Amino acid sequence: PEWQVNKLIVPPAALQSCIQAITAPDSKIATIGLDALVDFNNPNYIGAEAGEGLFAVTWKGHELASVTTDRKWAPARNRSLITAHSTSVITPELGKLLMQTLPGTGFQMQVDVKGELQATVRALFGLKVKVGLKCTVDTSV
Repeated sequence: PEWQVNKLIVPPAALQSCIQAITAPDSKIATIGLDALVDFNNPNYIGAEAGEGLFAVTWKGHELASVTTDRKWAPARNRSLITAHSTSVITPELGKLLMQTLPGTGFQMQVDVKGELQATVRALFGLKVKVGLKCTVDTSV
């Protein structure tokens, strides 16, 4: 299977909080929520009902976000659009570390994503399968 982020949905207040937490960290903790629309390609010959997914996004050992994905039918040999909901908690320490590191990398970073969801394969008598995901993603901030 392949995933590709099609669209990030960032409320203006969340974007402002994120910029503030990184460029001028103070003693406050910033909690930032955003959504993403993800194009999921299922190349398998059997479709499945993907349950809610739970994922962690980390960078250099620091958790950047916790992510949940909505339940969705993944048709056989086809694409579906999945919504992911992300919550980031940026502490003053993490904000300072990001500000110290990102300018030197051209605001590029690699994050690790790890998590799982349960899928139900109706064509195989409702077989339940645990699907794990572990990958590295190149991002531009």
